[in-house]
Parts: sequence; C-alpha cells; structure tokens
Amino acid sequence: MLSFVARGQLRVLLRGGIMTRFRFAAAIVVWCLICRTVTPQDAVPLFQTGVTVVNVPCVVRERGGSLARDLHKDNFEIFDEGKRQEIRYFARQADIPLTLGVLLDISGSVRDIVEREKRTAASFFRKILRSNDYGMVTSFADSVRLWQDFTASVEDLNASLISVRPVLGPRPFASDAPQGGTVLYDSITVTAMEKFRHRAGSKVIVLLSDGLETNSSVTLESAIKAAQATELIVYSICDNDPAHEELDAYRRLHRNDAIRFTSGCDALRAISEPTGGRMFRIGKNASVEQIFDAIADEIRGQYLLGFSPSKPAREGSFRKLEIKTKPAGLIVQARKGYYTFKHDE
Repeated sequence: MLSFVARGQLRVLLRGGIMTRFRFAAAIVVWCLICRTVTPQDAVPLFQTGVTVVNVPCVVRERGGSLARDLHKDNFEIFDEGKRQEIRYFARQADIPLTLGVLLDISGSVRDIVEREKRTAASFFRKILRSNDYGMVTSFADSVRLWQDFTASVEDLNASLISVRPVLGPRPFASDAPQGGTVLYDSITVTAMEKFRHRAGSKVIVLLSDGLETNSSVTLESAIKAAQATELIVYSICDNDPAHEELDAYRRLHRNDAIRFTSGCDALRAISEPTGGRMFRIGKNASVEQIFDAIADEIRGQYLLGFSPSKPAREGSFRKLEIKTKPAGLIVQARKGYYTFKHDE
C-alpha cells in the first residue's frame, strides 16, 4: 500500500485537486512499484505472490478487423512465461464494472485543439458509462491536476471537462521547476499509482496528447511499468504535426536521450501497446470523434480472463504473458505481462 504517498510528505493529490510535478518523490513511487506491497480490496485479484487470480483483459479481432464478440472460455489459452495456465474465471466486459479516466494534455503545443477534444470526451462519457461504472477527469501540462475524482455522475464529469484549463500557481515540492513544461510520463505514473491501483474490474484511461515530453521526473519505461503494474489499459489519441515532431527530434538529439524523449506518437504507442491498449492518430481519415467511438467499441468488446500462476514468481519480477485463441487466426490485443508483489499487510 502506498502509505508513504497517502499519509506522508508527498501528498500528490492535494485538497484542491492538484497532482504536482514531483522530481525526487516520483522516483520513489516507481521504486516502490516493484518493492512495496499491494493491499487487497474486497477480494479483487491483484498481482502478488500467493494471489488467487491474475486479471488479463483482452480484445480479440477477426481476420478482417471486426471484433470477435461471441467467444467463450474454451476459446482461450493463457501462457505465463511460456507455461500454459488453467483459466480460473472468464467474463465479458459488459458483466464487470468499468473505471474510466480521461487524461488531457493542455500544454502549449496542443492548446488550440483542447476545446474540441473536451466536447468529444463529454460525448464519450455519455455513450460508454453505465450506472455501476465510474469516471474521472485529469489534465497535465507542467503539473498534473485532478478536475473530477471518481464518480458515477456523467453530469459531474462533463461539467469538469468544461472547467479544464491551464492552471498556473504554487506547486509544492516543485517550486524550482520552470513553468511551461510537459510532464506526460509523470502524469501517467501518478494517475496509475494514486488513482487506479486499487480499483476493481476493468480499468482504462484515454490519453489525449501530442506525445511531447519535456519535464517529467520519470522515464517512458517507468510510466509503462506503472500502468502495467496497476492493471491499467491505456488508449492514446495522438494529435501531432510535423513541426512538433521536428522540435522533439531536435530535443532528443541535443539531450542525447532518445529513450526518454521518444518522438510524439511513437511515445504514445510505446505506452499503450504493452498495457493492452492502442494508439490512434488523428488525421484526414480518423477524426477524434471516430477514434472515441472505436475505443468505446473495444472497451465494450473486452474479455476478462483470470488465472492463478502455477509457479510462484520472484517478488517484484515481471512475468511475460501470451494469450492464444481457438480457432487459429484470431488477433489478440492484451497486455504483455504483469508484475508480482510481496503480500505484507
């Protein structure tokens, strides 16, 4: 349990709703991602040694690209580090609760398109959320701000989207940081660890950004680990142009750090695919409205598989997963693995 965050000096989620940039503390978050415990919540399966079940949400497509919606437990096989596992339970997304977050990039490089994205996100909430589902709204620029915590009220979510705007002001624990940066990787890490870690059911965020990163305290790899370790599926919507990508390439070249500053849409793809999500790019043939509709269809077409690892893993280790389907030829979209944790209440 992240007691050092919830009770201690970091206090990433402040009373006013701001999640600050955190240079030193963010590194501690990622370190504890591997080393600290996970506290079970209402018998929800979590990734830890001795755990009853590991959750594996997945989307399956036919050869032509349409969703395969009528599969059953016997159509699936799960392999943990290459060893076939018994599937203990099986469900469709329609039968389990959904927790959905929208994470908006409101930095200067995308400011002109934010209003359109906010309107489309509001329609998305209305379309996808049911009475037993929850949503939240977060934004980031040079800091991360929580505009609406988890709620089942679509009206409250949409009201918060209307309110989203750049906010400048005091930022505890980051007073020396320059204004005007973009903390993409920090925003994913802290949203995963602070808000989604102990949620039940299917957990998804939709990230709208150009993928540019300037000021995060953690790396791209650390952000991916945070999402994987908290069972969070990341769908990203990339709105980038050649000028932005040229700027990002220049920054990567002169900082000699190609991994940390992976270019725009490629960074969003690198975040999404290991979690079982996808990156969509806005363009002539794909409007933001069409992309939101496609994401909604995928979320509602998910299957949820569960298994108990037949061989206990080393604490803090990453375990590779593979899902196969019968009949052959179907295309599976799922996260690439999971992390194990020591159980210590």
